[in-house]
Amino acid sequence: MYRIFGILSIILIILTGCGSTSSGSGSEESDQNEPPEASITIQDKAVSFQQGSYCWSGSGQGVCIDKSGAVDLTEDVEPVIVQGNESIKISYEQEPSELYVRVLKDGSEHANMKDKFEFQTPSEPGTYVYDVFAKWREKGDLALAFKIKVQ
Repeated sequence: MYRIFGILSIILIILTGCGSTSSGSGSEESDQNEPPEASITIQDKAVSFQQGSYCWSGSGQGVCIDKSGAVDLTEDVEPVIVQGNESIKISYEQEPSELYVRVLKDGSEHANMKDKFEFQTPSEPGTYVYDVFAKWREKGDLALAFKIKVQ
């Protein structure tokens, strides 16, 4: 009886060790449990943003977090004051396979861009909400939102 228990314990230990595919560093894309970190700059100055909904799978697990849309996420956020035609850059730790940026003004779509990581602030004065959606093949997606005011 003890002999069978001992053999089964050894087999269980071996199977547990063989089941792990992690490199141990936690830095590889396949090991991430959350979307890559994002960075947004305007004229090389960091801009804070609100993380929206996302779905992500990694390390054999998946998670989806549902949040409000861009306008609701930025409702109580003070806009970043900018000038017209300043450079906006969006970057991620790992570049997404697709990137969509919707620019909203007064609740209506002002502009729509695909796969542009660098673009200009509008030239027309006003408050704009940016709704950013990035997608990584077979891993997941992430929405971000930020607000600017062009003077």
